[in-house]
Formats: sequence, C-alpha cells, structure tokens
Amino acid sequence: MRKLLLFCLAALALPSLGMAQVINYSFAQQQAPYSEITAGTELGTAANDDETFDGLPIGFTFTFNGTAYTTFSASSNGYIVMGDTASAEVGAALFQGNGRALSSAFNVNTIAGFNMDLLGQATSSLTYSTLGTAPNRELVVQWVEYALYGLMGTISINFQIRLQEGTNTIRIHYGDVTTTTTAPIGAQVGLRGTIGDFNGRASTTSWATTTRMVSALDNVRFATGIAPASGLQFTYAPGAAPLRDIAARRILVPANNGGQLSATEPIRVLVRNVGGAAVDTVVGSYNINGVAWPAQTFVFSPALAVGDSGTLVFTATANLQASGTYRVLALARYPREGADLAGNDTARATFVSGQAVATLPYTENFASPDTLPAPWTVTTLRGTGAWLVFGPDIPLGASSGPTLSAIDGDGALVFPSYNSATNGALSQATSPIINLAAYPNDSLVLTVSYMRTGNFLARADSIQVRVSTDGGLTYRLLKTLFRNSNNALGSNEAEWAAEFINMTRFRGQDNLRLAFVAGGADGDNMAIDAFTLSIGSLVAARPAVAALQVRALPNPSTGRISLAGLPAQSVGRTAQLLDVSGKVIRTLALAEQLDLSDVAPGIYTLQAEGLRTKIVLTR
Repeated sequence: MRKLLLFCLAALALPSLGMAQVINYSFAQQQAPYSEITAGTELGTAANDDETFDGLPIGFTFTFNGTAYTTFSASSNGYIVMGDTASAEVGAALFQGNGRALSSAFNVNTIAGFNMDLLGQATSSLTYSTLGTAPNRELVVQWVEYALYGLMGTISINFQIRLQEGTNTIRIHYGDVTTTTTAPIGAQVGLRGTIGDFNGRASTTSWATTTRMVSALDNVRFATGIAPASGLQFTYAPGAAPLRDIAARRILVPANNGGQLSATEPIRVLVRNVGGAAVDTVVGSYNINGVAWPAQTFVFSPALAVGDSGTLVFTATANLQASGTYRVLALARYPREGADLAGNDTARATFVSGQAVATLPYTENFASPDTLPAPWTVTTLRGTGAWLVFGPDIPLGASSGPTLSAIDGDGALVFPSYNSATNGALSQATSPIINLAAYPNDSLVLTVSYMRTGNFLARADSIQVRVSTDGGLTYRLLKTLFRNSNNALGSNEAEWAAEFINMTRFRGQDNLRLAFVAGGADGDNMAIDAFTLSIGSLVAARPAVAALQVRALPNPSTGRISLAGLPAQSVGRTAQLLDVSGKVIRTLALAEQLDLSDVAPGIYTLQAEGLRTKIVLTR
C-alpha cells in the first residue's frame, strides 16, 4: 500500500445497558440550504492527510448508540468518532481510496459523512464549532474543499456533520461537491456502533436515491455525474421501531466442490439478518439461466438473531452436471420488510461445470499459438482489450518495437491492448478449479514466468496474481508483478523473469482457482509464458524485508529532503520516484539527503524494497 498503516488504540466508551443499536436509527433525506460556518476551531493545517484530532469538546452532552458523550474525535478522512480517541484509517484500511470507516477494526461509534482517502488542498480547512444556546445547541464539524489523495485540483468536497442537543439527531449536510474524475470511488456515509452494527447508505448510480447498506463495506459511488447535490441532507434519529430485514449475502459454492457438479445439486444461499429484530421466516426463490424455480418458505427455529447468518437449502434440485455455464440469481426476503431495504434481496453467482485439476505439478505454458487452453476463461473487467494467446513471438510496444520469443512452448498469454484513452483497461484470465485435497501436508509453490521490460512506455503497468478458495466467487491478491522492474534493460528491451509464490497456506483446499489480472495506465507489454503449481519449498525468493520507518522532512518541500530514520544498511539501495499515475519519474540511490529541486511540483511516492513514503514538492 502507499502509506504505512497506523495502529492506534481506540478508547471504547462502555454502552449503557439495554438494546441500543445504530441499526435502529431512522433515516430521512431532504434538500435544505447549505450554510458554511465561518468561525470556529481549525484542526491541523490546510494540507491535512490521514490526520486525527482527539478529545475535542462537543459543548453539551450528546447520546449516541445509548451512551452519553461530551467529547468527539475527528479524522481528515471524512468521519468523526464519539469519545476521546480515533484511529487514522490509512493504508490497507482505505482500499484504493474507498472508505472503510463503517467496517473498521479500529473505531467504534463512528459517524461517516464522506469517508474516503481525503486530502486537504491549499484552500482546505477542517473546522468545528458549537452553535446556539442551551437546550438547543448544535455541534458542526465542517470539511471545506477537500480532495481525494492523488487527485488534487480535480475534486472539491464540502460537507458538515451536525449533532443536535436534546434530540440526539445527526445531520450530514452537503455543500458544493465537484469532480472531473470518471473512475467511480466509494464514499462511506452513515453510522457504525460496534462490530456488526452499522446503518449507512449504498448506491452505484445516485446520491439522491440511495438504499440501506447491506454490508459494512458498502458505499455510495462518487464520480463525474454521481455526486451529492448542494443542499442534500441525510438525517439519522434514534428511537425508531426495529426493522426486520433479511439480506441475500451470496450463493454458496455447490456441495460437490472441485467443479464436478451433479444432477441433484441443491442451491444454497447464505442470508444474514441485517434488521433490528429477530427473524423466523424467510421467503426464497431462484432462477438458473433465466428459468425460474418454485419459491420456498424457510422457518428458522430458533429465530435468526440480529447480525446472525443462516443458509437456505432449497429442496428442489438443479441439474448442473452437463458441461456449461450456470448463472444463478437468488431472492431472499423477510415477508414484511420495508421498501427501503429491497435492494439487498438478491445474490448472483456463476458456476462452470468441468473436470478439476487434481494432480500436481500442474503446469500451463500456453503452448498453442492462438487458442486459450480449456477450461481457462478471460473476462474484461474494464476498458477494452483482453488477454490473448500469442506465439511464437511476443510483440513489444504499443505499435512498434522488437519481439520476444517464448521460452516454454510456442506461445504466451499476452495483454496487448493500449488503453490510455479508457483510463486503463483491466482483463482477468482465470484458471480451472484446482483440487488440493490430496495435498493436506505438503509445501506448495507457484512459479510464474512473466515478461518485464525496460524503459519503453515505462508506466507502472502490472500483473496481479490472485487466488480464490471458493471456486471463483471471490479473490484475494497474492502478488503484483511490475513489468518495469529491471532497470538494467534498455529502451525496447525485454526479458523473461520468474516469480516464486509460497502457496503452502492453501494446501488441502479443494476449490482453488488462480487468476491473472492485467492492468495499468497504458496496458501493453504484459505477458505470462508459463506457470507451475508444484510440491516443494520456496526457492529463489527474495528474503522478507521489514518495513522501514522513514519520514521525509520537510514535507511539503521545495526539493531538498532529509530521510529521517533511514538505516545505514539501506543507504545506496535503489529507489524509484513515482508520480500520481504510477509513472517512474526517476531512479535514484537512497541517501540521508536527497536533492529533488529539479523535479516539477506535485505529489510523488518514493518507493524501494521495504519503503514507501509520500513526498509533496512545491516551489
């Protein structure tokens, strides 16, 4: 990640006895004139980035989630936490800019107004003030002209979080919010009590027609044409009657794992009680490839408690044995749930019937010069272009340049598309299911032979190696392979390199899938010649390097920078200076003093093995 994850202890206020939960707060929205406060206490500086400000006075007693508070803590990333301390949500907690405050493992009793990886600009301010007189005072916390990290000058976000004395009502009010970015990013809006107790908004298309969030990771998308109108106000109030609602979380991988689906396969749907009271009755139905199967009523005894999950196992079985693709859509709902909650009723999944790989070593060298081996699949995730099989020579460059011969077989899996016009394309190549049930105690290693280039179009394009343990429903990142990792290569030069990935933690899994995701600023110049999953110890892997606790001082800087905390053994290590698009601006040797005075003003990332720190250059 581009920042160090800061671990702070959050002071947990003890809740009062009772059944207080933010999930039971009512929600309403309206348009109301936005009034910016012009006086108050300013927190930090205009350039706040991942800053928290703790133990601030509310000015009166405010009850949230059943507990009375007189202090709050504020984060520059668009949220407040009730009580004396808050943890900065940075690094892994902010996935590619998307907000995570309502699912945080660090903060409880949180109110998110516009939670993303925000960054103050030259004209920004974070201010709070208590307005009015008792018993009708109101705390206003205000963010002015904040941007998203890496997109300064293209985004301006203005909003307030308001706490009302007496009624304990929470208002989130939006002023002018503008952006020129077309890539949607997720902003979290709403309340979080304790773990599993959340009440926020979700939408992929509009801030005016949001629905209640189902997962604590849900958000409201933010991009050009998807932004809150000036004056939009969300209001949360305590004391509402409990709502009963069931969410269809996901369709489970069929019982016969390893891709061998049967003629008597039951459809199983994982559901969760996301309402405010226990649920004993759920109505479910599903269709396969558009053909509907009968609805069924399920009774939970004992009733499904708030936050608990259960499984619907349909008695009608589906024939999933024949070779082919099965797209399943399931519906699950509480019979009398509110209309606001209807968006969480459905879940979708795709199953592919086919023989699983069950013997190691499993090697694929993409030897056919033009055909993807079955049952591999390719999916375009964004933009245009897709993984293709080329051979025996691999083209280098967007439109010209030399070629690189495959080293294993007659072909290679190549992402050949140039996609800067579409903000970068993403394409995923997915392996067949791999059944490792016969290897519960073996050490496993994945070897990937991939192409890396020199300075030709030296953007930070990459290949992500991902793994799924549920047959391809969800994936996690294993390793990112950067194509411009060998600076000894000259312009228009390329080579094959091997990467060794330890897979031992996945031994015994019977439903494993691997995926390669190609993407970046330009695409092109990314290829995999072969990969092998085999038994054996990890070899030729670089030793682990602990993260260096290094700070750039001063920051912002006019060019001359000291690296505080740089150990002596790291001096001389090769590092790269990247701009906000990931382009390598300069390759340099680490030293306690760096001179970047000839680099244009902007936001940069200095990275080396074990080091990744942000540098802001001004003039």
